[in-house]
Amino acid sequence: FLTPRISPGMFSLRVAATFSTLWTSPAIQYQVRPPDLFSAVLPLSTIQSSRSLVTIFGLNFLSSFTPTEYFCQFGQVHIQALLLSDSSLRCLSPTHSAGFVELRILNEFSEYLPQSQQFEFVTTPTIESVRPYSAPLHGGTLLTIFGSNFRPGTIQCHSGISSTFTYGIFMASNRIVCPA
Repeated sequence: FLTPRISPGMFSLRVAATFSTLWTSPAIQYQVRPPDLFSAVLPLSTIQSSRSLVTIFGLNFLSSFTPTEYFCQFGQVHIQALLLSDSSLRCLSPTHSAGFVELRILNEFSEYLPQSQQFEFVTTPTIESVRPYSAPLHGGTLLTIFGSNFRPGTIQCHSGISSTFTYGIFMASNRIVCPA
């Protein structure tokens, strides 16, 4: 049975058949829903060993005709999503080996939304050394941090002395610079 093209809402369905007599089923309810769509994902990556909040933006998540439960599927791993509003969901990413996976959203009826997004689990950065080894109390020194698996993007540095973060500069996959 193909549903006719109609507006979203709840509808009654009866089935009738003619055998030796006319048989009619009791009415059952079914719903026609607007499509759930997602348009953006933030962030598009996380460190492989951490669990990060991932926000999915889209349409029709809270319509009275749509499901109330959603799941994020990172590769083969399903995580229940938190429904924030009609236009956003939030999931906690799983830990995963480094690499790209397909991120898909599905509803409580196991229906996949038509869109998908590549999501990257990146190798955990490591710090091996810092130069110079010391800095004056008044600050203003640039520290060069050596390590591996650094990536371009927003690099935040924290010296541990104050509660504020400063922005660092990506130099190479094995070097970043932070103000002290």
